[in-house]
Amino acid sequence: LAHELLSHSSCRLPSLLSSYNSSPVQIERVSEDIEIVEVAALVRTTLTQLVRNSLHSVNKKYGDFDPSSGQEDPRLIIISPKYLDDYSLKMRVIDNGHGVPEELLSKIWEPGITTKEDGNGMGLPTGRILIESFGGELKIKNAPEGGAVATITIPANHIQIIERKVELDDPNQ
Repeated sequence: LAHELLSHSSCRLPSLLSSYNSSPVQIERVSEDIEIVEVAALVRTTLTQLVRNSLHSVNKKYGDFDPSSGQEDPRLIIISPKYLDDYSLKMRVIDNGHGVPEELLSKIWEPGITTKEDGNGMGLPTGRILIESFGGELKIKNAPEGGAVATITIPANHIQIIERKVELDDPNQ
């Protein structure tokens, strides 16, 4: 199934990550000898949902930021990709928003649970199902210093190695 999904609808990780590279989103750099992989487009759907959730949280906490104000943007979202020793891919989305209310942490995987006024509560449950369909894992926890940390782990047999020794943030390679 994974190879079929990769061959029909996939995206290179650098171009996927570069699409989020704007304030307040920062992409963490990984070492230059990391392998570039192709991930199924369904992973993009889940990552997009996690970034949207983080944007909602930081905007709710800090309000809309005006870049022309000359002040530093207090909102922070970090997308941190990492390749593990077993060649699986781990991506974390970290924000400095309010985090997940403690009373909802155990319920966030249930359909209909949301903290957004206009949310339907289907993003996280759907994302978890998509990631688990690859044999992966999606976890969310509150960071000790505030905010939330979402972690996607995709097993090595569900990513395709494209190139070696290419910088992660260079989508032209």
